[in-house]
Amino acid sequence: MRNIYSVAAVCAATLVACVGKVGDETQPGERQPGETKPEEMGFVIVHWAIEDRTEAEQCKAYGAKAVELMLINTENNHVTRQVVPCEQFDASVQVTAEDYVGTITLLDENGRPVSAPLPVGPFKVSGTEETTRRVSFPAADQQRDTQRDRGTQRDRGAQRDRDRQRR
Repeated sequence: MRNIYSVAAVCAATLVACVGKVGDETQPGERQPGETKPEEMGFVIVHWAIEDRTEAEQCKAYGAKAVELMLINTENNHVTRQVVPCEQFDASVQVTAEDYVGTITLLDENGRPVSAPLPVGPFKVSGTEETTRRVSFPAADQQRDTQRDRGTQRDRGAQRDRDRQRR
């Protein structure tokens, strides 16, 4: 019986040593360094669509497996990054109640972008109500046409530069 009490005492001592001193608890109204009060936090919900549709086939047409959401706090430039499945078509992120800007990008299975980043914001997050943002990506073929046009324009610019050098 004495062994059980000895083992219990050792376990309790180990727990206190690993967790910290019993008397180190914060008082009501006190905060640990880096801790944010609940009323200083808020939620931003971002809904996305492709061609204003929220069907898994739309993600497949892009070759998108995920969406990368980047939110930037304009007060301190803190970046919050969240990656969620493309077919989810929404994400909820808890951040400090501040002003934000951000981007949303479709990603392939290797985490590479398959779309241009679209702006999310500017917007303000409140500690008292949710902030909602909506974004719609263009059709996958329109995205490819835009990327191809950019490539063609670069090719034309490079050709002009080579022509100038020959003169």
